[in-house]
Amino acid sequence: MNRRARSLALWRGSATVDAPPATLAIETTTRCNLQCVGCLRRWDDAPPQDMADDVFAAALAWPGVESVLLYGLGEPLLDEKIFDRIRAAKARGLLVQLSTNATLLDEKRRRRLREAAPDVVIFSLDAADAETYHRVRGDFDFETVVNQVDAFIRDAPDRLQCVVQFVALPENRGQVDAFRRRFGHLGARRLRIKADETRPRRFADSAPRPRRPCPVLFAGALYLRADGSVLPCCHMIGTEPLGRLPHDDLSALWNSPRMQRLRAMHGAGRVNDIAACRVCSLPLPPRLPAACALLLPQRVFRALLPLAERFAPKV
Repeated sequence: MNRRARSLALWRGSATVDAPPATLAIETTTRCNLQCVGCLRRWDDAPPQDMADDVFAAALAWPGVESVLLYGLGEPLLDEKIFDRIRAAKARGLLVQLSTNATLLDEKRRRRLREAAPDVVIFSLDAADAETYHRVRGDFDFETVVNQVDAFIRDAPDRLQCVVQFVALPENRGQVDAFRRRFGHLGARRLRIKADETRPRRFADSAPRPRRPCPVLFAGALYLRADGSVLPCCHMIGTEPLGRLPHDDLSALWNSPRMQRLRAMHGAGRVNDIAACRVCSLPLPPRLPAACALLLPQRVFRALLPLAERFAPKV
């Protein structure tokens, strides 16, 4: 019923959604050991901090949510509690996805991450060679990071979906084919090529957005920051939060007046009238396939996403 409610709300452009979001993005830390050129951290002024236990518990307490993304604008492996937090989310029956830069993925952390048993782990590399890696991500040794990723994938159980990710930026765009060749042995389901999601912010791209509703407003991921503040999505960093955990009720924030206004404007094709949405470059798929995708269980959706993106416009 929840999936159907989200799908219908998107299709109709409804102001309210009679179901919780399918996904929450829970930023358990804002600390990071890299300064990647294509990261939203460049527009963030949040101080380094880890999420408090009561905030995390409040985030997990919402019935009807299907999955959690345990990452945000920080590196999750810098959060000393991340392995316990993965287990806590799994104990509530949630599908758990983690994204890491893999620089800290030594043998001990590889073992602890496998034992914590997330469902999906994304390794963000963005390069096919050391020179490009240093230009895009920083001074860590590229081959060491790749070897750590290979070691994790080699010993990962079959049920764990591992994805090696490349975000196509101006600084690495010519490496897409080289990236596919370098990591092609992992198979198509394990390679994800993403479009640059920060280009409008960096290059003042004035091209108007498609007049389509954004699925994030109807199905998540609702974005929960390390300090407990709640945002409609990660691309709205720097805007006034909807509220703050653990003081506010997430279900009330999900259908708050501000969320209703955002959905109504998207449903009416007024995406470009919203400042944060105008400079966002998350894909806005046509309404029918987007509504159909919201009917899928999150496990199926997450597994199909890297393959579906191969048919998206070239990056």
